Amino acid sequence: MTTEIKNNQPSHFVYRVDGQGQNAKWTKVGAVWPTRTGYTQILNGLEKDLRFVIQEVQQDEPDYKAE
Repeated sequence: MTTEIKNNQPSHFVYRVDGQGQNAKWTKVGAVWPTRTGYTQILNGLEKDLRFVIQEVQQDEPDYKAE
């Protein structure tokens, strides 16, 4: 896989998802950056047995800064 790196902004955000369906609570916990051979992830506040969802960054979302 070849991915061109255009800037240092993340391509995806990572969310912790608690619950199911309309009652699910989504909390942004990290970000993902493309590299030439895959992705680099930074995740904050991990606990075991959690479900994470990675989604592309939308144009209207504010920039993510890793802590």
